[in-house]
Amino acid sequence: KDENVKELITDEEQLREISEFMDINKEYKDIKRTFLELKATMEAKDLYALSAPQIGKLQRIFCIRDKKGVHCFVNPMIQKSTDVALSRERDENFPDKEYLHFRSSRLTMEYQDQYTKQNRATEQVGYSAFVFQRMIDHLNGALTSDIGLEIDELWDDATDEERAEVIKAYVESLNRLNEKLNEEIDGNEHLKKQMKAIEFEHALLSGEVEVEQRKVTEEEKEQIEAKLKQVAEENK
Repeated sequence: KDENVKELITDEEQLREISEFMDINKEYKDIKRTFLELKATMEAKDLYALSAPQIGKLQRIFCIRDKKGVHCFVNPMIQKSTDVALSRERDENFPDKEYLHFRSSRLTMEYQDQYTKQNRATEQVGYSAFVFQRMIDHLNGALTSDIGLEIDELWDDATDEERAEVIKAYVESLNRLNEKLNEEIDGNEHLKKQMKAIEFEHALLSGEVEVEQRKVTEEEKEQIEAKLKQVAEENK
Protein backbone atom coordinates (compact mmCIF):
# COMPACT_ATOMS: atom_id res chain seq x y z
CA LYS A 1 0.00 0.00 0.00
CA ASP A 2 1.27 3.48 -0.94
CA GLU A 3 1.80 5.38 2.33
CA ASN A 4 1.14 8.64 0.48
CA VAL A 5 -2.47 7.68 -0.24
CA LYS A 6 -4.67 9.32 2.42
CA GLU A 7 -8.29 8.90 3.42
CA LEU A 8 -10.62 11.81 2.72
CA ILE A 9 -11.89 13.69 5.78
CA THR A 10 -15.63 13.34 6.44
CA ASP A 11 -15.82 15.33 9.69
CA GLU A 12 -17.58 18.58 8.71
CA GLU A 13 -16.28 20.54 11.69
CA GLN A 14 -12.72 19.59 10.82
CA LEU A 15 -13.28 20.59 7.19
CA ARG A 16 -14.55 24.01 8.33
CA GLU A 17 -11.18 24.95 9.81
CA ILE A 18 -9.30 27.65 7.87
CA SER A 19 -5.98 26.65 6.31
CA GLU A 20 -2.78 28.59 6.94
CA PHE A 21 -0.58 30.36 4.40
CA MET A 22 2.68 28.57 3.68
CA ASP A 23 6.18 30.05 3.61
CA ILE A 24 7.35 28.46 0.39
CA ASN A 25 11.02 28.95 1.28
CA LYS A 26 11.01 27.80 4.89
CA GLU A 27 8.35 25.09 4.51
CA TYR A 28 9.34 23.67 1.14
CA LYS A 29 9.78 20.10 2.46
CA ASP A 30 6.29 20.16 3.99
CA ILE A 31 4.84 21.49 0.74
CA LYS A 32 6.58 18.77 -1.27
CA ARG A 33 5.27 16.09 1.10
CA THR A 34 1.72 17.41 0.84
CA PHE A 35 1.99 17.50 -2.96
CA LEU A 36 3.08 13.84 -3.03
CA GLU A 37 0.18 12.87 -0.76
CA LEU A 38 -2.38 14.84 -2.76
CA LYS A 39 -1.09 13.41 -6.05
CA ALA A 40 -1.09 9.81 -4.80
CA THR A 41 -4.56 10.17 -3.30
CA MET A 42 -5.95 11.72 -6.47
CA GLU A 43 -4.55 8.90 -8.59
CA ALA A 44 -5.76 6.20 -6.22
CA LYS A 45 -9.28 7.61 -5.97
CA ASP A 46 -9.47 8.93 -9.56
CA LEU A 47 -10.03 12.56 -8.54
CA TYR A 48 -9.71 15.63 -10.75
CA ALA A 49 -8.84 17.97 -7.87
CA LEU A 50 -8.00 17.80 -4.18
CA SER A 51 -6.95 20.26 -1.45
CA ALA A 52 -4.73 19.76 1.59
CA PRO A 53 -7.53 20.20 4.19
CA GLN A 54 -9.50 17.42 2.48
CA ILE A 55 -6.82 14.99 3.67
CA GLY A 56 -6.48 16.62 7.09
CA LYS A 57 -3.67 19.15 6.50
CA LEU A 58 -4.44 22.82 7.19
CA GLN A 59 -2.20 24.19 4.46
CA ARG A 60 -3.19 26.52 1.63
CA ILE A 61 -2.34 24.02 -1.10
CA PHE A 62 -4.42 22.23 -3.69
CA CYS A 63 -3.76 20.14 -6.79
CA ILE A 64 -5.51 19.95 -10.15
CA ARG A 65 -5.07 17.17 -12.71
CA ASP A 66 -5.12 17.69 -16.46
CA LYS A 67 -3.78 15.86 -19.51
CA LYS A 68 -0.22 16.89 -18.65
CA GLY A 69 -0.33 15.60 -15.09
CA VAL A 70 -1.01 16.86 -11.56
CA HIS A 71 -0.22 20.51 -10.81
CA CYS A 72 0.29 22.04 -7.37
CA PHE A 73 -0.92 25.51 -6.35
CA VAL A 74 0.50 27.07 -3.18
CA ASN A 75 -1.17 30.04 -1.43
CA PRO A 76 -3.73 30.55 -4.24
CA MET A 77 -5.82 33.73 -4.29
CA ILE A 78 -8.53 34.77 -6.71
CA GLN A 79 -7.67 38.20 -8.10
CA LYS A 80 -10.61 38.64 -10.46
CA SER A 81 -13.81 36.74 -11.18
CA THR A 82 -16.65 37.49 -13.60
CA ASP A 83 -19.61 35.93 -15.41
CA VAL A 84 -21.69 34.31 -12.67
CA ALA A 85 -23.21 30.96 -13.61
CA LEU A 86 -24.97 28.09 -11.89
CA SER A 87 -22.67 25.13 -11.25
CA ARG A 88 -23.87 21.59 -10.56
CA GLU A 89 -21.29 19.85 -8.41
CA ARG A 90 -20.35 17.23 -5.85
CA ASP A 91 -17.88 17.46 -3.00
CA GLU A 92 -15.12 14.84 -3.12
CA ASN A 93 -15.52 14.23 0.62
CA PHE A 94 -19.30 13.69 0.32
CA PRO A 95 -19.81 12.18 -3.17
CA ASP A 96 -23.34 10.93 -2.45
CA LYS A 97 -24.75 14.46 -2.38
CA GLU A 98 -25.16 16.90 -5.27
CA TYR A 99 -25.59 20.67 -5.13
CA LEU A 100 -26.30 23.74 -7.21
CA HIS A 101 -23.90 26.57 -6.49
CA PHE A 102 -23.43 30.03 -7.99
CA ARG A 103 -19.87 30.36 -9.29
CA SER A 104 -17.90 32.68 -11.52
CA SER A 105 -17.31 31.03 -14.87
CA ARG A 106 -14.19 33.11 -15.53
CA LEU A 107 -11.45 33.91 -13.04
CA THR A 108 -7.85 34.97 -12.66
CA MET A 109 -5.93 33.37 -9.82
CA GLU A 110 -2.46 34.09 -8.45
CA TYR A 111 -0.43 31.43 -6.68
CA GLN A 112 3.12 30.34 -5.88
CA ASP A 113 4.80 27.65 -7.95
CA GLN A 114 6.25 24.88 -5.78
CA TYR A 115 9.21 24.32 -8.11
CA THR A 116 10.31 27.86 -9.00
CA LYS A 117 8.90 29.40 -5.79
CA GLN A 118 7.77 32.31 -7.94
CA ASN A 119 4.39 34.07 -8.08
CA ARG A 120 2.36 33.01 -11.10
CA ALA A 121 -1.11 33.63 -12.48
CA THR A 122 -3.59 31.41 -14.26
CA GLU A 123 -6.88 32.14 -16.02
CA GLN A 124 -9.66 29.58 -15.91
CA VAL A 125 -13.05 29.45 -17.61
CA GLY A 126 -16.12 27.24 -17.43
CA TYR A 127 -16.01 23.98 -15.47
CA SER A 128 -12.33 24.43 -14.63
CA ALA A 129 -13.10 27.80 -12.99
CA PHE A 130 -15.81 26.12 -10.91
CA VAL A 131 -13.37 23.47 -9.66
CA PHE A 132 -10.69 26.03 -8.75
CA GLN A 133 -13.25 27.97 -6.69
CA ARG A 134 -14.38 24.83 -4.89
CA MET A 135 -10.78 24.07 -3.94
CA ILE A 136 -10.29 27.58 -2.57
CA ASP A 137 -13.52 27.17 -0.60
CA HIS A 138 -11.94 24.18 1.12
CA LEU A 139 -8.88 26.25 2.03
CA ASN A 140 -11.22 28.81 3.60
CA GLY A 141 -13.15 26.18 5.54
CA ALA A 142 -16.31 26.60 3.47
CA LEU A 143 -18.27 23.51 2.44
CA THR A 144 -20.48 23.28 -0.61
CA SER A 145 -23.29 22.25 1.71
CA ASP A 146 -22.98 25.55 3.62
CA ILE A 147 -24.09 27.66 0.66
CA GLY A 148 -25.02 25.26 -2.14
CA LEU A 149 -28.56 24.06 -2.78
CA GLU A 150 -28.84 20.29 -2.37
CA ILE A 151 -30.75 18.55 -5.17
CA ASP A 152 -31.80 14.97 -5.85
CA GLU A 153 -33.00 12.88 -8.80
CA LEU A 154 -36.26 14.86 -8.96
CA TRP A 155 -34.33 17.88 -10.24
CA ASP A 156 -33.77 16.25 -13.62
CA ASP A 157 -37.49 15.56 -14.02
CA ALA A 158 -38.59 19.07 -12.99
CA THR A 159 -40.01 21.51 -15.54
CA ASP A 160 -38.22 24.74 -16.46
CA GLU A 161 -40.81 26.69 -14.47
CA GLU A 162 -40.30 24.52 -11.38
CA ARG A 163 -36.53 24.90 -11.59
CA ALA A 164 -36.86 28.66 -12.00
CA GLU A 165 -38.95 28.86 -8.81
CA VAL A 166 -36.44 26.80 -6.85
CA ILE A 167 -33.52 28.92 -8.07
CA LYS A 168 -35.41 32.11 -7.22
CA ALA A 169 -35.98 30.88 -3.66
CA TYR A 170 -32.31 29.88 -3.48
CA VAL A 171 -31.15 33.36 -4.50
CA GLU A 172 -33.42 34.95 -1.91
CA SER A 173 -32.01 32.69 0.82
CA LEU A 174 -28.44 33.63 -0.20
CA ASN A 175 -29.32 37.32 0.02
CA ARG A 176 -30.71 36.84 3.52
CA LEU A 177 -27.61 34.89 4.55
CA ASN A 178 -25.33 37.60 3.18
CA GLU A 179 -27.22 40.31 5.09
CA LYS A 180 -27.00 38.28 8.30
CA LEU A 181 -23.26 37.70 7.90
CA ASN A 182 -22.64 41.41 7.25
CA GLU A 183 -24.63 42.31 10.36
CA GLU A 184 -22.61 39.86 12.44
CA ILE A 185 -19.32 41.27 11.16
CA ASP A 186 -20.40 44.89 11.66
CA GLY A 187 -21.44 44.17 15.23
CA ASN A 188 -18.35 42.20 16.20
CA GLU A 189 -15.00 43.95 16.55
CA HIS A 190 -13.17 40.63 16.59
CA LEU A 191 -14.66 39.62 13.22
CA LYS A 192 -13.89 43.06 11.81
CA LYS A 193 -10.24 42.71 12.79
CA GLN A 194 -10.11 39.23 11.29
CA MET A 195 -11.58 40.42 7.99
CA LYS A 196 -9.13 43.33 7.79
CA ALA A 197 -6.22 41.04 8.63
CA ILE A 198 -7.25 38.56 5.94
CA GLU A 199 -7.69 41.27 3.31
CA PHE A 200 -4.33 42.81 4.21
CA GLU A 201 -2.57 39.45 4.16
CA HIS A 202 -3.99 38.71 0.72
CA ALA A 203 -2.70 42.04 -0.59
CA LEU A 204 0.64 41.46 1.08
CA LEU A 205 1.24 38.00 -0.37
CA SER A 206 0.13 39.06 -3.84
CA GLY A 207 2.67 41.92 -3.85
CA GLU A 208 0.01 44.65 -3.98
CA VAL A 209 1.09 46.29 -0.74
CA GLU A 210 3.66 49.05 -1.12
CA VAL A 211 5.47 51.17 1.46
CA GLU A 212 6.77 54.57 0.38
CA GLN A 213 6.17 53.68 -3.26
CA ARG A 214 8.14 50.45 -3.11
CA LYS A 215 7.18 46.80 -2.70
CA VAL A 216 7.43 45.26 0.71
CA THR A 217 10.69 43.34 1.21
CA GLU A 218 10.75 39.69 2.26
CA GLU A 219 11.98 40.68 5.72
CA GLU A 220 9.13 43.17 6.12
CA LYS A 221 6.63 40.56 4.94
CA GLU A 222 7.82 38.20 7.66
CA GLN A 223 7.54 40.95 10.28
CA ILE A 224 4.03 41.88 9.21
CA GLU A 225 2.91 38.25 9.02
CA ALA A 226 4.25 37.69 12.54
CA LYS A 227 2.30 40.75 13.74
CA LEU A 228 -0.88 39.51 12.08
CA LYS A 229 -0.53 36.14 13.80
CA GLN A 230 0.06 37.90 17.13
CA VAL A 231 -3.09 39.99 16.67
CA ALA A 232 -5.09 36.90 15.72
CA GLU A 233 -3.91 35.09 18.85
CA GLU A 234 -4.74 38.06 21.08
CA ASN A 235 -8.27 38.22 19.67
CA LYS A 236 -9.10 34.55 20.11
